[in-house]
Amino acid sequence: MPGCDAKPILDILIARSPGEGFEEWRGLLAPLGFSRARIDSTGQGEGQWFFRDALRTIHVHVYEEGSPGHLRHLAFRDALRGDDALRDAYVALKRDLASREWASTQAYVDAKGAFVRDVERGFRSRGRTR
Repeated sequence: MPGCDAKPILDILIARSPGEGFEEWRGLLAPLGFSRARIDSTGQGEGQWFFRDALRTIHVHVYEEGSPGHLRHLAFRDALRGDDALRDAYVALKRDLASREWASTQAYVDAKGAFVRDVERGFRSRGRTR
C-alpha cells in the first residue's frame, strides 16, 4: 500500500466459497509449499493461516467469503487506503513497535491489535466494506 511501511511479508487474503471446508484449502495449498500454521488466525474461530517457508515471508489467510473475518480484513485495508492520516498513524505505531524487543510474533500482533480493531469497527460502522 503506498505510503505504508511494511515488513518483507506478503499477506494474501483468500475468500473461500461458503460451504468449502478448511481441509479443501489445505489440500490446494500444500502442493504449492504452504503448510497450515493454525486454524483460527485471529482467535475468532473463523479462518485459517498458512505459511510458505521457515521465514514466514508469505502469509495466506483463508476465510469464508462475506464472513466477519473476511470483511474485517477488507475494512482495515480500505480504511487505510482511504484516509492518509489514519494510515500515517498506523505507520507510526508499527515503527514504534518494530523498535522494541518482542518475546514472540504474537506479542507484536497483540500490541497493534487494539488499533486494528478500532479501525475495523469504525470503518464497518460507516457501512463501508470495499
